[in-house]
Amino acid sequence: MKEQYIILSVERRAPNGYFVAIHGFSPFYSTKDKARRFATRKEAKDYANAELFTTPDAFVIEAV
Repeated sequence: MKEQYIILSVERRAPNGYFVAIHGFSPFYSTKDKARRFATRKEAKDYANAELFTTPDAFVIEAV
């Protein structure tokens, strides 16, 4: 299976700090198994920068 990437909020941390979706106008975070998957590290990073965080220090991209 090809490697995928997920976004972890540094402030929220595991186990419930993984980005799942945007509900209404707010991001929803949950466990690693429910995290939204991205095809590439760049796609995950670009999404995190554009939609979720104002600084790159606020999140970590993890391979799964």
